Amino acid sequence: MTDLHQTAPVPAGPGRRVAIWQFLVAVVGYLVIVQGLTIALASSGTGDHTVGSVDALVRSVVVPVGVGAAFVVVIAAWHGGWQRLFVVPRLRRWTLVLVALLLVGIVAVTNYGGLAEVGLLHALVLLVAVLLVGFAEELLFRGIGVDAFRGAGHRERSVAIWTSVIFGLAHGSNAAITGDVPAAVLQVALTTLTGALFYVVLRSTGMLVVSMAAHGLWDFGILSTQLDPSDPHALVNAAPVLVIVILLAVVVRRRRLTNAAA
Repeated sequence: MTDLHQTAPVPAGPGRRVAIWQFLVAVVGYLVIVQGLTIALASSGTGDHTVGSVDALVRSVVVPVGVGAAFVVVIAAWHGGWQRLFVVPRLRRWTLVLVALLLVGIVAVTNYGGLAEVGLLHALVLLVAVLLVGFAEELLFRGIGVDAFRGAGHRERSVAIWTSVIFGLAHGSNAAITGDVPAAVLQVALTTLTGALFYVVLRSTGMLVVSMAAHGLWDFGILSTQLDPSDPHALVNAAPVLVIVILLAVVVRRRRLTNAAA
């Protein structure tokens, strides 16, 4: 088991080493596909970018992200090192407590009343949509991206920071959809933090599929609070606080371990 101050472990195994610039090109390609399709489908529909209807979810998430996910799978297939992408060295076992805390937070934040009100079909489409997002983005950022930075010789902390920052900046492209630049800037900051959180999930469990599920369920909980834009669920405001608390716990605990070893 490793800690975040150590040199990033580079698992052996078959597959190409993706350079960082190639990873960045893949990110741009994914964004062009997802945002381009979202704009195109919105122009032929209602133009609704919320999660308040099944039609809006299909047009703005399911179809664009589904095509984007297929693109990421092609990149991963070219990479060829499936084992290296999906199974990574684990952090110390105490970090599993943070994963449990995240799951508790997801359960607490989810708007069950809103989900019941919109009906089973709407809730299932929302679940499919967010799981697609979790699959595509984790495979791209915590899979291909992490492997690229490790292959370039970055330390573990650097791998965590850079992949999280790029993850956050990628979400700034949402300004192209909403036109709300201040909101996009705030989203960049928040998604950078959640990217770091999903990195902790990946390294705590050692399995990319767990971070995929955590990402999808986190989005499910957050988006369930936005089913009715005119009446947002109050607990959504607790989500950023939870993310910050978990990340602070990682920082504080790591410093204690470092001081104890000194």
